[in-house]
Amino acid sequence: MAKPKVISVANQKGGVGKSTTVYNLGAGLALEGKKVLLLDVDPQGDLTKMLGQRKPHDLPLTLANAMNDVVAGTMPRDHPEIMHHHEGFDFVPGNRSLSAVEVGLVNVMSRETVLRQYVDSVKRDYDYVLLDCRPSLGMLVINALSASDYVLVPVQADYLAAEDMTELVGTVRSIQRQINPRLKIGGVFLTMANETTFRKDIVNSVKANFGRHLPVMEKTPPWASCGKCWNTMNETGVLPYYFRRQKVRYRRDQNDCPAFQSLHNTPLPNPSHRNRWTRPRYH
Repeated sequence: MAKPKVISVANQKGGVGKSTTVYNLGAGLALEGKKVLLLDVDPQGDLTKMLGQRKPHDLPLTLANAMNDVVAGTMPRDHPEIMHHHEGFDFVPGNRSLSAVEVGLVNVMSRETVLRQYVDSVKRDYDYVLLDCRPSLGMLVINALSASDYVLVPVQADYLAAEDMTELVGTVRSIQRQINPRLKIGGVFLTMANETTFRKDIVNSVKANFGRHLPVMEKTPPWASCGKCWNTMNETGVLPYYFRRQKVRYRRDQNDCPAFQSLHNTPLPNPSHRNRWTRPRYH
């Protein structure tokens, strides 16, 4: 088996599509025959809810338990917190207990690498490990980035969302220098872009400014008003962009949402973007 890739999806702004991105990438990679593990590193548990666990705060074993075991030095050889999803991938649920874990990490030795120790113990069984980060730049996100080989950054096609991304990039650069030199920005991609002139201007500005320093993906998942391209609900939870309502099936032969269809097939770059990071200007 090739060396597993650990990928975080992060942005300190909420509502930009992080959980949906992780779900879609995981399901798409699983359908390509890859062994995939999803980690919900968000106390809100949105990814966990998407995967059918409608009451994540009632689950007895979650990522919080696993991280506490790492801190206590009592991590078991088997991992009962790992659950299997019917679409062919595994996941570790998250819930509000992660908030208590984050507070407790303040007094822990090597607090930035607790999650990395857990990921290192489970990743050998997988091709990809995908981490859904909470909307902040706190200790949980720093742990996720410290454990990752790549970070993907979804950015809503909105001025403030794009402007706030500079702070995340600065955090990534600091982690590269001080904690995890192998961490790379795998790509920036815009989400929820509709057909208004203003949003088109934001998309073009982000590509023009950030594209000089970072890999900006060309495809842009559309706005939620497009029923074929956004989440739909059924009795098992939230289905991702490419899955039918009744029979969960990858829409290979459809052009409903080419943006996310191409995203999981996009090779992660070995970035040559070595330029000094400068704050972009929007016109």
